[in-house]
Amino acid sequence: MAHNEHPQAPQPEPQPSGRRPLTAPPPGPAGPLTPDQLCARFGPLPFPDRTRALARHARSLGPDAYAALRTALDAGDPDDRRTGLLLAVARRDLDAVHAALDDPLLRRRALAAAIRLPVSETALSRLASGGTREVRHETFRVLRLSRRTCLAARLLPRVHARHGPAEASRLLPACTPAVAAAWLPRTGAPDGVLRSLARTAPAAVAERLAAEYTAAAAAPYRFTRRHRLLAAVIAERDTDAGLLLLDRAPALLDGRGGTALLRRPGAVLAVLRRQGPAGRGGARALAGAGTAGGGTLNITTERLPRAVLRALRALPPDELAELAGRCRVPYRPFAADGRLDNRPHPLLALLPPAERRRLVEPHLARRGPARGSLRAFAALSAADRGELVRPYLRDRPYASPVRLGQAATAPLADAEELLRTGTGSHRTHERACSWQALLACAQLNAVPEEYARVLGSCERAWHDRDEVRAATLRQAAAARPALLGAVPEQVLREAVAATVQYGDSRGGTLGAAALWLRRTAEHAAEGGAFERAARTALLLCRVVDDPRWRGPVHPLRLTPSAAAGLWAAVPGEQAVRPRVFVPLAGLLARRLDALPALDTLLGGAVRGAHGPEWAARAVPSWLRPAAHREARCAELLATGLALGDGVALRTVATRRTDLLDTVLDAVLDASEDAVPTSVRGGGVEGAPLSDASRGLLRLPPSVTGRWRPDQRDRWQRWLARTAADEDTELRTRADAALRLRTPDALVRLAREAPLPVATAALTALGETGEGALAGDGGAEARLRELLGHTGSGGARGRAALAAVRSVAARLPDSTALAVLGAAARDTNASVGSRKEAARALGELTGEAALRELCAAWDAPGQHGDVRAALARQLVSRIARPGVAERLTAGIAEPAIRTAVVPRAALTVPFEARAAYGDFLTGLIRTADDASAEAACTALPGWVPPGASDALDAVTEVMSGTERPLTVWRAAVRQFGVLAGDAGRETLRDTLRRLRERACPYGAADTAAGARTERDADAVRRLADLAAEIVHNGRGSPAQQAADRAAVVEALLAAGLRGRAAETALGSAYRTLRNGVADTGGWQRAMELAAGRVERLSDARTFTLDGGDPDVESAARQVVAALRASAAPAAGLTALALVRSVAVRSPHQAWWHGQLDALRAHPDPDTAEAALLTVLR
Repeated sequence: MAHNEHPQAPQPEPQPSGRRPLTAPPPGPAGPLTPDQLCARFGPLPFPDRTRALARHARSLGPDAYAALRTALDAGDPDDRRTGLLLAVARRDLDAVHAALDDPLLRRRALAAAIRLPVSETALSRLASGGTREVRHETFRVLRLSRRTCLAARLLPRVHARHGPAEASRLLPACTPAVAAAWLPRTGAPDGVLRSLARTAPAAVAERLAAEYTAAAAAPYRFTRRHRLLAAVIAERDTDAGLLLLDRAPALLDGRGGTALLRRPGAVLAVLRRQGPAGRGGARALAGAGTAGGGTLNITTERLPRAVLRALRALPPDELAELAGRCRVPYRPFAADGRLDNRPHPLLALLPPAERRRLVEPHLARRGPARGSLRAFAALSAADRGELVRPYLRDRPYASPVRLGQAATAPLADAEELLRTGTGSHRTHERACSWQALLACAQLNAVPEEYARVLGSCERAWHDRDEVRAATLRQAAAARPALLGAVPEQVLREAVAATVQYGDSRGGTLGAAALWLRRTAEHAAEGGAFERAARTALLLCRVVDDPRWRGPVHPLRLTPSAAAGLWAAVPGEQAVRPRVFVPLAGLLARRLDALPALDTLLGGAVRGAHGPEWAARAVPSWLRPAAHREARCAELLATGLALGDGVALRTVATRRTDLLDTVLDAVLDASEDAVPTSVRGGGVEGAPLSDASRGLLRLPPSVTGRWRPDQRDRWQRWLARTAADEDTELRTRADAALRLRTPDALVRLAREAPLPVATAALTALGETGEGALAGDGGAEARLRELLGHTGSGGARGRAALAAVRSVAARLPDSTALAVLGAAARDTNASVGSRKEAARALGELTGEAALRELCAAWDAPGQHGDVRAALARQLVSRIARPGVAERLTAGIAEPAIRTAVVPRAALTVPFEARAAYGDFLTGLIRTADDASAEAACTALPGWVPPGASDALDAVTEVMSGTERPLTVWRAAVRQFGVLAGDAGRETLRDTLRRLRERACPYGAADTAAGARTERDADAVRRLADLAAEIVHNGRGSPAQQAADRAAVVEALLAAGLRGRAAETALGSAYRTLRNGVADTGGWQRAMELAAGRVERLSDARTFTLDGGDPDVESAARQVVAALRASAAPAAGLTALALVRSVAVRSPHQAWWHGQLDALRAHPDPDTAEAALLTVLR
């Protein structure tokens, strides 16, 4: 196309409601145009006008003229061929579009056109079932966007048969929900596909997640953490699917998903009732205890959507109260923006005050609301909150974290004294938290006058350290709109002055101040207080003008009338100062069309009325109105002003491409004239680039594809010269190499350039697409070139690795398999290149890919690290014949073991989970000790609880003596997870066998020389098994007590008297927590201690709920029995119980009497400890 170089004179600005008129093409010769004439006529037009004009011209041609022009264009260069496809699409020439689908150069554009055009299903079927991976995936996308669901359903069996289940799963989003539900269990859909299906077929994905949750029930934490966001999307899209998850996988639903389900509160309540009675799972929800499940539902503290509110208000009052008692708000003291979050429980807030108190009061701790119950406590009325929390704030006036949380939810009159005490602490974090809690308390009580008074007293916080200032500003910025208008302007001015003028203020502090001022200005303008809004906006200008400000300046969200009122309220003598109107224009940029006076001042600043610095700062705001943007960009170029690297350059690059030559001339001329700026330490520091040059380096291919060929060629030559220039900064050279698309230059840079530039060149070599890799015959050679760099290691090797995957996706599967398979089998090649070839092979699908992986594994002399990389790919195909045998044979190598049985998460297709579980079971039986231990540890995450074969394998390890102690311990731990209560008898049998083996070692008449290492090993195993039985009790409370008694006797028989004493004490303590006074068990523990007090050290950690009448009554009996005991350790144990129970007991006098009695205990250690004990 001809070079377009015409200066742009200043043009009259169009009306705000109009758009730039369509540029008419210059008159051309009569009759059909040749490709050169077509370029000369339409090339000078801006890109939008050029495409429209070419489309109109194509539709105006007769059949013969169009055919002649198409023939000539198809015989031309790549740009001519692209133009020919554009003409064919405009004329809806389906034959030409079908031909373009087989052209690597035009295929992507033809597929984009197939979304709108009735392209033949045969052509799309051919691309979807064959070709390269990239083409298949792009075709799947076209089927989804064009809603060709019937064709996608017909293609599914063919794709599944040819390319495997993983590839077929990528076609599921293009199918109907019914087809997706039928095929999803048969495909190994990755997480990305599941996220797409969650929006089109949420019920199918819910069934899949529920099945996987059941399979991972033995170790669900990792699974639930990975899929909670997906479950929330499902609940928002389809309430029935969300209810299915609530019923079968409740731990998957976080607060967002639970809140979405409340659109059908009756159905939610029915599911929660089935899961458990309110007295068991739901009773602890308001106290914040436990997790989701067991009759409770997680919700958020955000404002409930209107649909949810309507549904909740339609519930009967008794059902709404029950549902509120079952909804749990997870406690997070601070929100994502850093403010202290004391928002109330949203469902409790819908109930009458008396009903709220009835639900909340029984679940409050004896020392006031605990952290988990603060949300429920905040939902009470102010009078109820004050009555319930006042005694605790008065009796314990110290600023602990729990106390600050209680104070933040209390009435201001009750909490202010305590919080102000914390603001004077010598610890910075305590002052910050206390100021936040004081403001949060005032915000919760929502009295504007009180809030203004409290905020006015924050003067010390503004002038404190930056941590305190930032915390206070974040909390002030979170106030509800009704409180923003009550803040005195003097407070705003003082806070801004301190934030801007103190040198320790950081970017986050400025951001918090800006948010506060922004919300205040918007609220004032919406309410008609324009003078207050204007003064606040001027304060905001001071903040965003600070040199430490980071990030963009977002305009205020104002209506046109509010923006006009705010601007009119700015004093006239200030409005004409550039220091005022330039930053203010950035805040009002969205409504600049409605502010002609401000627009005029801004235009004068751009044209240099106030100097070049203000001109550069005014350009972004001046270009904000879309109706004027293109004309103003032309004016900037015509007057010689700098475009910068922002919106002006993007506008020229994407829309006003007729002005691009002027920009390229300026950039290219500047780069040719640039010289090194300085020499430091013998090295040359490159010349700095202009803003426009930096902007050109960051333009993506989607933008440069709009340019004329001569413009792209000039840009590419400049990039190649910049990337190869040794006098240019390395970062600039790397940016240029990353955008370069000339394969020969990229190969040369990858081989010869410094590391950052070579890394960028390798990345670009992998991304070079149309006409460079997909359209020419050098793709295989470039793949080999990239594989040669993978062994370099470091950043260069990683860039080559990423590029290999990108290139392999553009090759036909047969070609990619041949090249990558040969590279993986070549034992003379570098280890790094073979490892990357193995990883790239793993991304291919089908039986042929599996054969290449197995062939590379079987290659003689294959390196261990390469086999480890191959093992990582083979493990996802564990269900295929021959895979498990190969992995089992090589599992003894540490690298392979780490790849196949990693400690971190391992991705195995859902349909292969059972085969992987069987593989782990086989390792436990036959593999070496290290592999068996790793398999035992990983097993619960891959087999369902109670799996017979897995249990048998673990039981064999527990029952035998061949495996070392480390493997035996892993088997014992995982047996308890897998077997549950059903494994109780097996553990008891193992305990009896170990007791028989360990008895000779513990017998008093056994000589030291007769005690063998085998007996010592049995004792160690007995101790481990005893800990497992005691800490993870199974069966009813009576059965657990019997198990613990058997453990104590076994430990005694083995000579482990100290461990037996600890176990007996723990057994008695657990019984006491259930409200049973087992005085015989406590006496037994005292006897076993035998005067060795350190054996009962666990007593120091007793935590008993003295508020439970049964527990307190049992504790009284135990304390009385211990005081009457003559055992040396009884006194100290009784003191530990007194300390634990008295803290929460309502009968303080009785426990203080017991403490006084212990101070007179005959044991001096007990008396001393009791004297030093003070009950709070």
